[in-house]
Amino acid sequence: MAYVRETNPEFGTFLVSEQEKANEDKRSFIICNLQPEVVKMLENDEFLKKLNITPTESEAWDMVQFEELEREMMGGEEN
Repeated sequence: MAYVRETNPEFGTFLVSEQEKANEDKRSFIICNLQPEVVKMLENDEFLKKLNITPTESEAWDMVQFEELEREMMGGEEN
């Protein structure tokens, strides 16, 4: 999302929906490289609290690996 400079609330709703689907399916959904304008929109509409966001792609990969490890340790149980 490094090149996205503006968006709208419908996009925020879409991202949260995808995050929820990923959680239900025990998949990772990480957003990285958000521009300040997009972060501000997501903060204003309270979407930011519901999303897994990292500043860099490297940190996103770290989070994916952490989530995979967490799922393995939980043995497929709900969090």
